[in-house]
Amino acid sequence: MSVQTMEDVACILFENSRSPYDKLPREFELVAIPCDGQMSFRGWRDLQRQGISTHRRTLLTPHLGFYCYDKPSPVELGKAFGSAKAGGESVYDVLSQVDVPPLLSQYVLSMGFLVGFLYAANLRQHEFCNWQRSKSSVNHEARQVFISTEKALRHHYNWWKSFSRADMTPAYVFARGS
Repeated sequence: MSVQTMEDVACILFENSRSPYDKLPREFELVAIPCDGQMSFRGWRDLQRQGISTHRRTLLTPHLGFYCYDKPSPVELGKAFGSAKAGGESVYDVLSQVDVPPLLSQYVLSMGFLVGFLYAANLRQHEFCNWQRSKSSVNHEARQVFISTEKALRHHYNWWKSFSRADMTPAYVFARGS
């Protein structure tokens, strides 16, 4: 069989079984996919743990906003987030008025402020990262980034779903359990 496209490689893979822990063949390293977005600094740190991929982030400033928790939560949590946001913005403004560089000022902000990011990996790495970072024990926000990456791959490559080991459960009520 002649192999000319990624779909040809996928067809060969369909014919051969692989164990639950086998990585995709090296041919899948030939296609790299970049993703960008915004997320909380805490969430970005979880995304950064996937060291086999490329990461870039913007400076942490109050200008991109503050993370809004998208699952049911007590009113007190919203108030605490609002307080952290207001306090961080206030300190950041004071630091900028006394000419402290933004590179240093970012370190006084809480982890809930948003950063822009670029995450890139080849298909072999994406398959592994999406499997690792879509489990129920992963930070909800970081998990959503990997699920959105997985959805994009499935949309772009109609055969991708057959290989993927990503847990596509939309959300878990508890981050640390089933």
